[in-house]
Amino acid sequence: MARDMTTKISLQLLITLVSLACLVNISLGGRDEPTSCDKTKDPESCHAKGLSVSNKAQAGPRVTVRNALNAAITAAKSASASLSSASPDCKAEMSSSQESLSKSIAEVDKINASNAAMSVSNIKTWVSAALTSQTTCSDGLTQPAAKAQIQKVIQLTKSALALVNSNSSGLL
Repeated sequence: MARDMTTKISLQLLITLVSLACLVNISLGGRDEPTSCDKTKDPESCHAKGLSVSNKAQAGPRVTVRNALNAAITAAKSASASLSSASPDCKAEMSSSQESLSKSIAEVDKINASNAAMSVSNIKTWVSAALTSQTTCSDGLTQPAAKAQIQKVIQLTKSALALVNSNSSGLL
């Protein structure tokens, strides 16, 4: 019980920290100017998770994508730590998810003009693989609290993938 509470607090803290890290020209409230989330499939969810950065922000697409991927991997690690009663298969899927997200973050840092197309393709593939692993784990869970936690990870990962897709030309 205490571990579940710690995990929930950690996840809330993570979301708060990601929000604060993106505070360079974040569009709050009425969102009068376009943001990175506006091009995603679910802009409101993206905004609510603190992944919205003003298109005028100095941070740029690389930082936006890296922040989103970091939020997803941190949430995945937190969720994995609380899956003590989950099946070994689910734990393996979450480990695979973390590995794929780690590769994506490393690839964001390596992008340059000569490898941009391949790097963006790799990132999309790895984030999609992470989503598949997370979904497979979630499908096998029977505990509602654990399933809900993995669903939050899935939503963060979906938002990260949407940001990769909408910012892929700016990652050069």
